[in-house]
Amino acid sequence: MKMISDFDLFDRFIKNQLSPEEMTGLNRRFASDPEFKKSFDEYLDLIDNLKKSDIRANLSLQLETIHAEMMREKPAHKNRSFTRALKLHSSTMAVAASVTIIVLAAFILTLNYINSLRTQEDEFIRLRREMAQIRMSQREVVATLRDSKKENPEGSYTGTGFLVNKDGYVLTCYHLVKNEDSLFLRNTRFGSVKAYLIKYDLASDLALLHIRDSAFLAPRQVPVFINEIESMIGEKVFTLGYPKYDVVYSEGVVSSITGYQGDTTSYQVSLPLNPGNSGGPLINEAGYIIGIVNGKNITQEGSAFALKSTYLRNFLEEPIDSLTRINILSVRKPAFPVQNRPLMIKSLSDYIFEVKVFE
Repeated sequence: MKMISDFDLFDRFIKNQLSPEEMTGLNRRFASDPEFKKSFDEYLDLIDNLKKSDIRANLSLQLETIHAEMMREKPAHKNRSFTRALKLHSSTMAVAASVTIIVLAAFILTLNYINSLRTQEDEFIRLRREMAQIRMSQREVVATLRDSKKENPEGSYTGTGFLVNKDGYVLTCYHLVKNEDSLFLRNTRFGSVKAYLIKYDLASDLALLHIRDSAFLAPRQVPVFINEIESMIGEKVFTLGYPKYDVVYSEGVVSSITGYQGDTTSYQVSLPLNPGNSGGPLINEAGYIIGIVNGKNITQEGSAFALKSTYLRNFLEEPIDSLTRINILSVRKPAFPVQNRPLMIKSLSDYIFEVKVFE
């Protein structure tokens, strides 16, 4: 719809139908959006070439007339007349061929540009669980578990979040919870508890939830440590998340220190992910959280993206209000024995939740 609107704007510009206010807005957009200016220039080129195609049509008509005249000449002079006509009109035919090539090239370039705009956003997808098939599946589960709905409510879709301190604050992705009417968190240790969205940042796609439920028994300490330094390419990592009912472990490596389209705030990781992993922690071998999983590249199998821990810390350290600040752990020694991965996973799983979102 955006492309159709832009082309309508371009067409009205060519026809001098824009108001002074619209012209001012158009010039401002040219200055602030190079891609928009580029598409405008390409559109003008296309219109110019289409006008030239009228010339091509006239030339084609002239060629047909010449051909008809040659066919009416006597057979004895057929070859001689054709040669003479070819010499006489060779320049006209060359121009017609050139115009045809230019028009076709401009048309192909425009189609490619439009298709690139349509597919660009498709390359990076948020891991939000909202496919029709999944929704239907969840409705079937709700129907079969209707008697236990209060103890284990089913959301419109699910994702992952993790506890950042013993006070019940949980970090997840904002795109997962932005349209929520209500939220529940669930894992094996704490069961199902009610949570509320209390803070978010649209630019970094982060959201902070707070558990406010009498059933929540606050732990004495939470072994969740958010790394203070940037990881390196080749560093082994893993994630824990809820693409299904039980927590799922996936491992891989940091494949790039920049994310989607060179985004310096994120890592690209070679890691198999599914809908529901969004909001899960990305953890290194020492047990430190180095990022939060927030998307995947659908054009490259096993390629995912995670926002770096620096931005997680910045978000968490900003006060919620004038009276409330979040305390997060910061230590320099390894959080867990490196050689005991199963123990690390078992311990961390107690503080990672399935986020159930109701719309």
